[in-house]
Amino acid sequence: MTFEQKRAQIRRHLEAAIRLQRESWDEALAIQELTTYDRDFYALVAELAGGFKDDETITADVINSLLCRS
Repeated sequence: MTFEQKRAQIRRHLEAAIRLQRESWDEALAIQELTTYDRDFYALVAELAGGFKDDETITADVINSLLCRS
């Protein structure tokens, strides 16, 4: 792989990562507005991401706990 090919791949992955981060911020703000969640939302998401599989449904208990905190 040439230097220019590596640069192109890095650019593509970086652009995708930035786009996903911005979308993540938008989603976090939407949840914070709905729940008035005042703690570190990204810490919560990281905790949930570690506890759930990709295809696993988020349980009602998790949603209810966010609503109870609001």
